[in-house]
Amino acid sequence: MNYGNDFVPTVLWLIGPAGSGKSVAAARLKPYFCHHLDQDQLFTELLLHNGISLDFRRQNELERSRSNELRTEAALASWAHVPNWIANMQSFLIETTGDKPHNLRECVDRYRTSGYRNQAIIFNPSLEVCLQQNRNRQRVLPEDIVITTWRKLNEYLSDGKYKEIFGIEQLNVVQNPIEFDAGQWYEQTLGGRE
Repeated sequence: MNYGNDFVPTVLWLIGPAGSGKSVAAARLKPYFCHHLDQDQLFTELLLHNGISLDFRRQNELERSRSNELRTEAALASWAHVPNWIANMQSFLIETTGDKPHNLRECVDRYRTSGYRNQAIIFNPSLEVCLQQNRNRQRVLPEDIVITTWRKLNEYLSDGKYKEIFGIEQLNVVQNPIEFDAGQWYEQTLGGRE
């Protein structure tokens, strides 16, 4: 983002429960940012490469164990790019459920110290929408995970944790992700100056 002649790169955090539409929004926002940290995409590719079902409800114990290893591998590989992006002051977006606010706060503080503006869009459709979208997507999670991530997100919205982390000016809540207009959001929030 530019403020006069000073360039300020942005980290855009897309936060929402499983099945909330973060990935759809990320695809719409991707043209406006240098990079997209998408560990879920890499995780899905690793599952497919290893012949593991993308429907977590149908995985046996061995597949669940291997899935957890692959999730860690995907996370490490994805986050390994971030130091290079920061060294080059490049803007990027990150998808997360935001269910670990202490980790989120550490990252946001670290990026602020590195000269970044942190902006958050919280996707918060109804629980019913999240459950339905989860059932209809390629990688299907157990419903208890969708419910837990939805409840935690709403708890942290209610108690002000996200406002404490990002500040009121850098936080947008979207109730209906299907109608989210990335171009309009970008122009209104970042002024189209990335």
